[in-house]
Amino acid sequence: MRWSLREVVELFHLALLGELGARLGKDRYGIKGGCNLRFFFRSVRYSEDLDADVGKVGSGTLKKAMDHTLQGRSLKYTLAAAGIAIVRVSAPKQTEVTQRWKIGL
Repeated sequence: MRWSLREVVELFHLALLGELGARLGKDRYGIKGGCNLRFFFRSVRYSEDLDADVGKVGSGTLKKAMDHTLQGRSLKYTLAAAGIAIVRVSAPKQTEVTQRWKIGL
């Protein structure tokens, strides 16, 4: 099956949330913005980025969890089942307040 770019991004977001939730605990962060509207309220709004508020997790803990999730076999295999692969990852902004990763699919 051939996925559209939007479908690939959404599949990635959902797979990442599943893996990250298993690693961190789903009660330790909340999704906001366009992905929240789309995934939880069934909005037609589409979002290329995934925004989260993380209140109960230290910045170092989040970075470690995200890095392990992005490099982990489980996410890789989940994406591969849909014909998707992560081709590059960068972390251009890592501060105590804001952490950002950019992932090429």
